[in-house]
Amino acid sequence: MAVGFSSYEIARSGLTFNERGLDVTGHNIANVNTLGYSRQQAVAADSFYIKNNAKYGYGQVGVGVDIQQTRQIRHKFLDNIYRYENAKADYWSVRSDTFSEVESILGEPVNEGLQSLLNRYWDAWQELSKDPSSLTTRSLVRQLGESIAFEMNNVGAQFDQMQLELDAQFVDSIKSLDALCSKVADLNRLIKSVQIAGEAPNDYMDERNALLDQISSLVDCEIYERDDGMYDVISGGTYLVYRDSAKRLVTTLTPESGMFHKAFVVMREGTPPLLEEMRFGQCKIKGILESRGESVSMLDVSAATAPFDLTDPLNTTKTVDVMFARSSISNGSPNTQADIVIAIDLSDSSAEYLDKIKTDIDSYVDGLYKKGLDFNLKLVTYSATAAVAGEYPMEKVNDFIADVLSLTTNAADNLNNFGGAGGLLEAIEGLANDPAGSHFRPDANRYTVLFTAESIDGDETAVTSLGAQQYADRLSAVAMSFSAVTQNAKQYDGDGTATAPFGWNTITGAAGGVSIDYDEVVGSAWQFRGFDQVMADANDFVNGSVNDRISMVPSSMQILPEARRRVNALINIICRSVNELHRNGKTLEAPPKDGEDFFVPINPKYPLELGNIRINPKFLEPSGLNYIVASESGATEDNNIARAIANLRNLSQSIRTVEGRTTFDDYYRDAIYSISNSAAETERFLTNQITVTGSLDQMRHAIMDVAMDEELANMMKFKFGYDAAARVLNVIDNMIETIVTRLGLVGR
Repeated sequence: MAVGFSSYEIARSGLTFNERGLDVTGHNIANVNTLGYSRQQAVAADSFYIKNNAKYGYGQVGVGVDIQQTRQIRHKFLDNIYRYENAKADYWSVRSDTFSEVESILGEPVNEGLQSLLNRYWDAWQELSKDPSSLTTRSLVRQLGESIAFEMNNVGAQFDQMQLELDAQFVDSIKSLDALCSKVADLNRLIKSVQIAGEAPNDYMDERNALLDQISSLVDCEIYERDDGMYDVISGGTYLVYRDSAKRLVTTLTPESGMFHKAFVVMREGTPPLLEEMRFGQCKIKGILESRGESVSMLDVSAATAPFDLTDPLNTTKTVDVMFARSSISNGSPNTQADIVIAIDLSDSSAEYLDKIKTDIDSYVDGLYKKGLDFNLKLVTYSATAAVAGEYPMEKVNDFIADVLSLTTNAADNLNNFGGAGGLLEAIEGLANDPAGSHFRPDANRYTVLFTAESIDGDETAVTSLGAQQYADRLSAVAMSFSAVTQNAKQYDGDGTATAPFGWNTITGAAGGVSIDYDEVVGSAWQFRGFDQVMADANDFVNGSVNDRISMVPSSMQILPEARRRVNALINIICRSVNELHRNGKTLEAPPKDGEDFFVPINPKYPLELGNIRINPKFLEPSGLNYIVASESGATEDNNIARAIANLRNLSQSIRTVEGRTTFDDYYRDAIYSISNSAAETERFLTNQITVTGSLDQMRHAIMDVAMDEELANMMKFKFGYDAAARVLNVIDNMIETIVTRLGLVGR
């Protein structure tokens, strides 16, 4: 009878298993269109055996089937690989969308943007050069100047709006990530409690996997499964989810980020909480940051760990935390700040030279104004010793001129060499290393222009205290470009007989400066040049160096800041170049007056750049067309200024790129091509990444998705299995009924 009753168990277990299989199959079919659902499978195993001590020996008899679990069908390896590649796909997708919008804003390269306006602007000046007194042509020049200003302000406004939208998108993404991590932690706790109860929380696990997919889209992360079924989420080496707890994620504005937000992980709650800045690899959030602007290369002397190479503006930069604010250099504004140390040798041998400097010092300052530089001046004098004579922001340059005019030579000139005896290096380094930070503005380009009639070792016969490279290294260590204005012979040789002689150009070349001669050969003799031209040469170098540092934009992953820098470099240098020529001419008034700037900033606190350009308001007055300068002398037939401005378009050395100097037109085309090439490269990466991600997603869905054909086959299989188990039960029941009801009838 034992065998008979165990047969009931066999049939019952078959009924139970097939019934469960039909339940699972029905659940799969019902969720065939549920997003993130993983098909389930009833896993069966044969039950335990019982021993049968039969007449012919021992044997084993099975007692049916057991249901081990109802499991999900997923491929965890494919899940992990998909999530890794999915983060990259979203990264390239954000960058691609940003590039598309930048190209649309610039309206290039389809002759709808700045290039077309500039061509018409140059053409208008060319027409004005044919008839310098024509009010009609002057009106066209004014109109096209307004069009350029309007277009650039419009581009600037759209860039601003893009960055604000991207920043808002960044904040929303961090909020979403914070909410997703909290939900994963809650599900970890719920899944663990269900598993402790001995049940399979498959639907909860589906929900958690869907959340992990969303997290992988936002941030690059590692997802680690623990033995107890909980998942940890790690990003940038920080646990965002640890078992059933999640770190809180916040965004905030900081002094370093200016008008943009940064993201932090709250490592410890409190007042204030302990925050750790989040770092991102390739993911959607990283794409947003790089599109908006995250970090850039900019001059930062305090971050220097080695001397700057001032011979190449690209090598004078350091990567630092940015200050994103209105007109911040890190957000693409042109850095026209120049802090200039004017070092003047006061030894008695320089008396005649000092008189020349005094005569033309006002032309030096006027030249800086005309170049449109934001300059501060520092005056250092030396002979036997060196001293800082004064510091002069732009509004106090008259004091600078007055102090230079009051200088006198010093008869104690026997210790006036450039090294330690003169102390000039120490004075320059003291200015640069002032702990109060008052001597140099943080982001200003630094220049020293030395005026001397002496060689590097003065009139000494002893060796100078340092070698040329050591001098250059000390200057470079404080990011100082050094130039010398002196006699031609002093550029190549020293006075001391005991030294291996070297001249000023050895230092100026190594310290990113220039050697300017104050004398020239006339006939067969050397004599002073016109000092107005000497001063102009000194100004041209500083202006050219500032322009080079603006226009030589190193490639980076920052989309909008880099696009701003490229366009701002062009528009700022063009505007300042036009202004310089325009100020050198005469108006059409009677009598003619000095010209003024053609383009002026809307807000004088900031440089000429996107969003901060307009034509001179005087041009809009009733007689404003007379203020537009075409002549150098004021004569109605003089077209020198108009022709010079028109020729700016074709000057081959107008602006410098990484590859070399070029024209304004070629620079802009190069900037547009650079943006277009980056956009095309990003699109190619995105296409490849979508292919990889799509293939991985298809592979994992081929495993996890519900297949109706397979489920219908399972339905039939379980249905027939159930029928068969029921039939077995009926047969056993009939056998037992026969035994019970009919046993012993033969003897009646």
